[in-house]
Amino acid sequence: MWAKDADPGGTDASMSPYDYGAFIVDSRDGQSLEDVVGAGADVYWNAPRHLRVDSFGYPSEEPYDGKSQFTCESPTTDFHEAGWPEPDMLWMGCTMTGVRLGRVVHGSRRARVPGQQLLLAVTTRTARTMTGPYLGDVAKEMYDSL
Repeated sequence: MWAKDADPGGTDASMSPYDYGAFIVDSRDGQSLEDVVGAGADVYWNAPRHLRVDSFGYPSEEPYDGKSQFTCESPTTDFHEAGWPEPDMLWMGCTMTGVRLGRVVHGSRRARVPGQQLLLAVTTRTARTMTGPYLGDVAKEMYDSL
């Protein structure tokens, strides 16, 4: 999907409904990455579109320095550009800034479901608001193919 639908409008490839990926990391010395750093959050595939979420990230533009993790809380809503493919991306308000050029630090958004926090989206653009791709059927199919 990325190659075909990465930037349908031809204006800003930093935002795309298909800006995600998955990969498998080889074990080292008999230990998996999960053994060493701990398990990540389970993914909330096809989650409801309007949830209150926590976003975690390492903002590096003023007044932040990119060295500490910050969190904001906000409801999500749909974000769509004319001519872009479905599904709509997810948008949330947040006072965190973006990252400086050269840093590849994206934040994650987690939905609070009773008793757990589930990964809802990965932030692809920040500027005091955040957008990220919806992790629906296409993302799940890619993930399950590994």
